[in-house]
Amino acid sequence: MKIKFLTGNKGKLQEAIDIFNKYDITIETINIDLPEIQTISVKEVINNKLDEAIKHLGIGFTLEHDEFLMVDDTGLGIDAFNDKTDKTDKTDKTFDTENKLPGALVKFFLKNMSSTKFLQFSEGSPAYAVTWIGLLDNEGNKFFSNGCNTGYIRSNGAGKYGFGWDELFFPSYGNGRSLAQIPPEEKNKQSFRFFALKGVLEYLQTKKNLLRRAHRIAKKTKSSKKSDNPNKTKSSKSSKKSDKLNKTIKSKTSKTSKTSKTSKTSKNKKHQKTKNR
Repeated sequence: MKIKFLTGNKGKLQEAIDIFNKYDITIETINIDLPEIQTISVKEVINNKLDEAIKHLGIGFTLEHDEFLMVDDTGLGIDAFNDKTDKTDKTDKTFDTENKLPGALVKFFLKNMSSTKFLQFSEGSPAYAVTWIGLLDNEGNKFFSNGCNTGYIRSNGAGKYGFGWDELFFPSYGNGRSLAQIPPEEKNKQSFRFFALKGVLEYLQTKKNLLRRAHRIAKKTKSSKKSDNPNKTKSSKSSKKSDKLNKTIKSKTSKTSKTSKTSKTSKNKKHQKTKNR
């Protein structure tokens, strides 16, 4: 199977390659700039991205039955930017992260605020990192998957790994390390992007099984048609052989009949000659 991943982010691309590589799924990147709607909802952003991608790629763009177009986006929900009375169970990875500031706008917050200023508002605050992934198949059907990590916003998280705001987010599984300090081989087994991609893998596996089943049915149908034709051919050959045999029998019967008539005629002539004498 092949995924055409719309991204210009080398970090996101590499994470997807590292995770999908084990499952015989090829990743091809399409680097185009797509307009993004201004909303804190990450899911709304990627849904809109898929629609914009179809418009941008144009009528000539097609997908094979085993190809998918993929977009993704991430967001960060930080308690310090939201209502303090929120009673949501933050240990549950399925809780609603769609209405948490800064959400999908986190990159704009960081772009227009220095890290120092950002940390003044959020240092030590519980935070929730989420990734949403959108897939489009060759029939225009959409599929969405998401993943979430709980953690905290802290300073001094600079490291040699990660990208974007990874150095600010300290996931619960990190043992005091930021995403930028966790090696990819460890991060890619439990990160929010991993959980989102895991949902994609499960969906693709289902699609793969359906495609295999459809292929088997088509092959069986084709084989059945082929097996019907030989019977007709054999029947036709048998019929031709039978016709040929009948012709041979008729021919032999005809010759025998002629021989018999000739013999009788000859005897009659001899008998006539004897009488005349």
